[in-house]
Amino acid sequence: MAISNLFASKSIIEHVVRGAVGIGAFYGTAWALTLTGNFAFLATAGFLAIGLFALRGCPFCWSIGLINTVLNTAVKSKSCKACEDITQRNA
Repeated sequence: MAISNLFASKSIIEHVVRGAVGIGAFYGTAWALTLTGNFAFLATAGFLAIGLFALRGCPFCWSIGLINTVLNTAVKSKSCKACEDITQRNA
């Protein structure tokens, strides 16, 4: 039984890559704010949308998803005694 899959990914590597893309897009948003002209708004909105989509919300939501992904991985591999206790209580 999985802990929660609302923000979790299939693997830890996938989740970390999504985090790197999201944080990079947020840096792109900060860079785009320094621009002027019509392109500035489009670039800022585009980078912001990519960042929010990659992180599935805010950075806190991504952090919750990382914890869920780690717990789900531990439960699937049966390497975490505490995780087994949690799944037995929820069953």
